[in-house]
Order: sequence, then C-alpha cells, then structure tokens
Amino acid sequence: MNQNQVTASLAIVAVSNGTTVNGYVRVDNGPLIQAWTKGSDKYTPDFEALAEDKRPIVIVVLRDVSSGRILIPSRLVFKYNGTELAFGEDGLCNTEQFVGMFKRVTGYNVSVDSQSYPMTGLRVMKNLVPISGYDNDRITVSGEVEIGGHTVAFNELATDVVIQESSGKQYELFITSDKGTQIINPSEVLTLKASLYSGGDL
Repeated sequence: MNQNQVTASLAIVAVSNGTTVNGYVRVDNGPLIQAWTKGSDKYTPDFEALAEDKRPIVIVVLRDVSSGRILIPSRLVFKYNGTELAFGEDGLCNTEQFVGMFKRVTGYNVSVDSQSYPMTGLRVMKNLVPISGYDNDRITVSGEVEIGGHTVAFNELATDVVIQESSGKQYELFITSDKGTQIINPSEVLTLKASLYSGGDL
C-alpha cells in the first residue's frame, strides 16, 4: 500500500480486498486562520476568548467509497509542524513548546450526512500566534483504520494554519463549511457560514 502526504484528501487502498477509502481533514468551528495586529496582543479571532466548545477542532473523516460508510480510526497521531503531540490524562497537550495549546477530545460528535459519529479530535485551546514565528503552520494527522478485519495505515493528512498580519480597522471575512471541503454524493448539501470581523471584532 502507498502512503501519501497530501492536503485536503487522501486515497487509501486496502490490498486485501481493494477497498478504497477517501479521507480528509475537517476543522469544525474554523477555519484555522488567525490574524494579529502588530504591536498588540489582539488576535482575530481570539481563540482563548471563546467558550471551549466554540474553539476550532481538527478531525479526520474517512469514508468507504464503495458503500459510503463512515469509518472511525482506531489510532490517531497529531503533529504540529512535524512535531508529534503527546497528551496527559486530562487530554491537554504536554509536549514541550506546545504545553496546554491543544487538547485531545474523545467522543466528539461529528455530523456527516445528517448522522452523528463519535470521533477523536484535536481542539485548539490557545491562540496560535506566534507558536513558531509569524508564518503559516501545519497540522497533520496519521493513524490506522480497520477495513474488513485488516488494519490499514494512513499517513499525514494535513490542514494549514494561516497566520497573517492585520492592520487598522480592516475587514476580514472567514468562510467555513459544515462538511470540510468535500461533497461525495450528488444529494449532499454543503452549508457555508460567513463571519465578518472589523478590527478584531465580530
């Protein structure tokens, strides 16, 4: 089986039976874009000012193409800029440099095709500026999924963290979707939400 590093989608072929799985990284309460104002500690949006359940959470959605069935990964590894994240019993990240920045959330209900699935996600707990300077970052997700009694690995599905400088009272528009970036079936509906900020205020 080939493993690919990609952004937005991944095809996994299970050699045992030829099953094809499409996967993508989705950000709920997103997007993972944060603007900062030079000479201040003001961020747009300010993740730390949000209620915990309103902060961005990164999840991976895997689908069996032949049946349309959603598959739940049996193992997940999250990395930030290539550094693997470790978590304590409270779910908070305890990796040096990222302590308390992220939280591993289990049993997070993900809505796909009007159905809810309990999944494990990576929640942003603090502002991401400036973890590694004021440039863009990347979150990758690897892991394993069970297909037909066999374990199949997937490697580094990715989503970017966009860090940009803001100035003055400019307007910033963030558009998010309820299903990531993919529509699989012709009958599916993708809902987009626009959030408009002015000088850091919604």
